Amino acid sequence: MAKRDEIVELDPHSAEKYICDNLLANWGRRLLSIAAIALVPVIVTPDLANARGAPASQQYSANFTQAKFNRAQDEGRLILVETFADWCAPCQIQAPIVQRLQKEKRYDNLVLLRIGEDTPRHVWKDLKLAGYGQFVVFQGSKEVGRGSPLNEAAMRALLSR
Repeated sequence: MAKRDEIVELDPHSAEKYICDNLLANWGRRLLSIAAIALVPVIVTPDLANARGAPASQQYSANFTQAKFNRAQDEGRLILVETFADWCAPCQIQAPIVQRLQKEKRYDNLVLLRIGEDTPRHVWKDLKLAGYGQFVVFQGSKEVGRGSPLNEAAMRALLSR
């Protein structure tokens, strides 16, 4: 004859150990999932490794100066003002995308100007920028877009406005 389910009384130490072990196992799986999701941009952005060879801030742009900005506006150029810091994760994702786009004939007219940690606060304020990884696009003296794209399609859309 089959035995009925029995209620087994555990001593307090065994119950505590059982609960702790199960909580740790569940949280361990959750943390592993979160870590895997956090690494997705690195996995899907193969050029990120190349960008680390030299600091991305030195690879493909000029530091923002009012004179460079005014000259590009007077020439009617497409201007991409970028807020950038070497430690900024979105910036590290965006840098190789912008670098790739700059090599295309379509963007020969593009001027990239970087605003960084050393840029005076009044420049940030004048351009209404508050954080890193942000872009403002000008066509000559007219602002035509702003955003924080993290993939090539979104960056192209921002530049095409």
